[in-house]
Amino acid sequence: MRFLPFAAVALALAAHGTPARAQVLDQWVQYAPGDTVLLRAITSNTGSGSICPTASVDGRAVHLRERFVPDSDFPILECEASVPIGGHQAMIGGVPLRMPLAHPRRIVVIGDTGCRIKGTAAQACNDPVAFPLQRIAYFVANFAPDAIVHVGDYFYRESPCPQGAGVDCTGSPYGDNWGSWNADWFGPAAALIASAPIAQTRGNHESCGRGQNGWYHLLDPFPYNPAAVTCTKGSTYDFEPPYTVKMGPTTLLMFDSSFANDTTGSTSPTVISTYKSELSQILSTLSGNVIYVTHKPTYGLIGVSDTGIVSGGDNDEQNVFSDGVPQPIKLLLSGHIHNYQAVQLTSKAYAPQLVVGISGTALDPDGVPTDQQHATYQASPSTTATTVSTADLADFGFAVLDATGVGYRGTIYDLNGAVLAHCAIDLDDRRLACTQ
Repeated sequence: MRFLPFAAVALALAAHGTPARAQVLDQWVQYAPGDTVLLRAITSNTGSGSICPTASVDGRAVHLRERFVPDSDFPILECEASVPIGGHQAMIGGVPLRMPLAHPRRIVVIGDTGCRIKGTAAQACNDPVAFPLQRIAYFVANFAPDAIVHVGDYFYRESPCPQGAGVDCTGSPYGDNWGSWNADWFGPAAALIASAPIAQTRGNHESCGRGQNGWYHLLDPFPYNPAAVTCTKGSTYDFEPPYTVKMGPTTLLMFDSSFANDTTGSTSPTVISTYKSELSQILSTLSGNVIYVTHKPTYGLIGVSDTGIVSGGDNDEQNVFSDGVPQPIKLLLSGHIHNYQAVQLTSKAYAPQLVVGISGTALDPDGVPTDQQHATYQASPSTTATTVSTADLADFGFAVLDATGVGYRGTIYDLNGAVLAHCAIDLDDRRLACTQ
């Protein structure tokens, strides 16, 4: 195992531990469209004369600019600069950060990371075991990843901690504002954010009318658009354009499925036609091996019917892929279901599905705990397919993908760094084989 220098982790955590003495609260490198990355920083200085921190790449000065005007919901200063992918080390506010490698050998995947408080449903946000994102972030940093992929859902503190909930969430911030986003993501994930460049997918918790305020202020990889911040459910801002991230011979296709419908038997013609159009345009420009990174899984696992049919995927995406998953997509990588899951269908017309929604928020019960071999899977509302195998496990953790000659060797770890499962990912053959 490779380890990140302790100083880099300590610097990231020190900013959160002593915000009154530190100008920069967070700094990170984020993959963005057009073979670029964003150098980003958040500072607590928003008064008269506040300026962005200094930044550089391999000693070359880079000028960070204010992303948005601070307001009552986000009384912080976020600064950013778009730079071409290249170089070895960035510096923001004196903190060293790794730039992307041309051929990342180790990719860590996390997803569904915030602490759930909504109505009477509450998670023990003050308990580091019940809400283990900070612990997971330490382990991720110590694995020294070359890149990190977040498959969506950061913001979960939608309501105040309910009285008599029986769990310790007392004093938690709530609502789509900096306090909640800092508590859900930036604070506990500080070590992780500082450890490697990160590609970040939008989840349904960041969709319009829910958590769009924080998404568009803080994490959206596109230029800031003030109109998007107040978007309503179903608006055009619920459909961000897809983009690609190069990971050596593999391309990540970052796709926004935050507004897709995963209610049983329900579909949206608008969503389906929009997704088909977006995919046909971008896939025509791609070749080689592509991993489709999106929040909602096309082939998830929710349950088995009385007739033995396995189901659980996103209905809109299944309709988009009703004739099979188009090439050159080789693997579907998602979150949304708060489990680790793997689905391999017999027909190579369907790409295999890996779900990693286990990195902080309250877990879902195992929907299909028994491996379903040669079972019937509801691949779309009108199409069924046969499974080779499935896996479904409810444990907090993260995935590590180590590059091989044909794809990746995947290892699923729990929050203590113990191995939960091994997965052989053959992208050339569209094959995912996992053992627990």
